[in-house]
Amino acid sequence: MIVRRVVAGLAATVAVAGVVVMLPATSAQAAPQCTRASSKTVTSEGGDRVVISVPTTSSGSTTCQMGQGAQSSGVRALQVALSDTYCANLGRRIGTDGIYGPQTRDAVREFQRNHNLSVDGVYGPQTRNAIWWPDNIGTCARAPR
Repeated sequence: MIVRRVVAGLAATVAVAGVVVMLPATSAQAAPQCTRASSKTVTSEGGDRVVISVPTTSSGSTTCQMGQGAQSSGVRALQVALSDTYCANLGRRIGTDGIYGPQTRDAVREFQRNHNLSVDGVYGPQTRNAIWWPDNIGTCARAPR
């Protein structure tokens, strides 16, 4: 059996007796951890240039993930977006303490379910791409990819 590991975000390939099987990437392979929040200037749906605060890696990449147990300003940015922007959909506000606990996990699960995403309670690229982030002029915008 030959096993080749492929760069993060890609699936692993396993060759057994000439048959190639693609295995799904694990969450650990999918993206590095979001460790902070960064301000990003983006264009809103209305065409305005706005500033949003989104979870990022320490180098500023928005391709990152967070799950239960994470603690950072990136978690707080996610909590603010879920609480402020989606309060009507979630039916409640969640705490914005920067700790990814059961309340944040459940809000992410509910958001994922409501947006036809894979429901795992983990914030990652698919969830990021579906969220409208609150911006500096009182509207919302998508995070840069």
